[in-house]
Amino acid sequence: MEHFKINEEKAESLMMNSGNSIDLSRLKFEFEMVPQGKNIDLDPYYKAYLLFLLREVILPNNNNSYSPMYIPLLGLNFVNHYAWGAVMLENMKESLEKVKKVGKFTSLCVFLYALTVFALERFPCLRERCGSSPL
Repeated sequence: MEHFKINEEKAESLMMNSGNSIDLSRLKFEFEMVPQGKNIDLDPYYKAYLLFLLREVILPNNNNSYSPMYIPLLGLNFVNHYAWGAVMLENMKESLEKVKKVGKFTSLCVFLYALTVFALERFPCLRERCGSSPL
């Protein structure tokens, strides 16, 4: 309620049935359209967008919900002081380790574009095979 500047009823409507994660499709519906005009507080829209970015690029997962524990990290004064690339790399490593364990997970939850760029830069044989030049 405090971070998105919404009332309790709207906040509860954004939560999943279990009450401990945010339904991102509902959040998108609520904050997708930014109102026009002067003196509009854009901070809730900024935080909603960053939460989507966090979920889609840095810490992807297999469902359409996300923990609200990340919201305080998305304030304008704090967001530029975190090593988000290191977080994304650790998430990739953890996801790859889970996939390696037979029977544990069958899908990779990472931002595949970043992984592809890394592989093409690191392994020249892949670039040659794909017919691409160094990035």
